Amino acid sequence: MEERHRVCFVDTNIFVDLDNGGVGNHLFELQYQFSSTDLALHEATSVDVETRSHPNLTVRSFSAEELIVMFHMRSQTPTLSVADMSLLYVCLEEKVPLLTGDAALRKYAESKGVEVHGLLWVLDELVTSEVLRPGIAADVLERICDFGSFLPVNECTRRLKKWRHAEG
Repeated sequence: MEERHRVCFVDTNIFVDLDNGGVGNHLFELQYQFSSTDLALHEATSVDVETRSHPNLTVRSFSAEELIVMFHMRSQTPTLSVADMSLLYVCLEEKVPLLTGDAALRKYAESKGVEVHGLLWVLDELVTSEVLRPGIAADVLERICDFGSFLPVNECTRRLKKWRHAEG
């Protein structure tokens, strides 16, 4: 089995966007150990069974004591769900990055010192690692945008131009 490197906890919106782009399980081809929480996966019924049971996805569950801490954390930030708090809790405890497309969760996690990346970072990693060719990544990004993802327009335009030019 190939060696996996850095652990990243993944919010389910990343899985959904990648599925919308037609490259759902390509994430697991990157040299990271991807994890999520049982609470986050339970909340997102649109994440397919293949992703939920992928051998390169570790699912973290919680003790009663940890759940109490998360509910206390959530009482301080009611705009975030318990599933969001579960991801934040693990990232804070284990000092690992969070992958999310949720602006409120991103902002709060960053304010707590968590390293946060989004879908565009994932697509960049897929291209850099040669999992996706640049032209394919551009097609994927366009499909994701067509599904109504809330990505920064300027960053999307920049990547589309760069990736289309790279395919030359």
